[in-house]
Amino acid sequence: MDEQFIQASKDALERYKNTGSDLTKEMTIEFFVVSKSDNFVDFIKDLMRYNSNFSTVIERNIKGEEFTCYCKITIIPELHTVLELEENLMQLANKYGCYYDGFGSFGN
Repeated sequence: MDEQFIQASKDALERYKNTGSDLTKEMTIEFFVVSKSDNFVDFIKDLMRYNSNFSTVIERNIKGEEFTCYCKITIIPELHTVLELEENLMQLANKYGCYYDGFGSFGN
């Protein structure tokens, strides 16, 4: 994970803080994994082995060319926790021909 990627995650967390979220309390975050196929079965199996606290929803993107797997989890959003989750999601995504596409939250 390069410094630019780490900085982007830091910036995202700072935006949540600046808009009123308390980063010392639990927050639900969705991490996005994108694929050309809607077959996320093996990806989700491995994701659950890694951390069974995730819930997932798969949705076809607007243009219909790709699918996004929304991987939702409630955590205390400390930078090291978010980076660890992102690193593991990137590795799983790459393993199944997908790509990791960031995270989002409505805050807390």
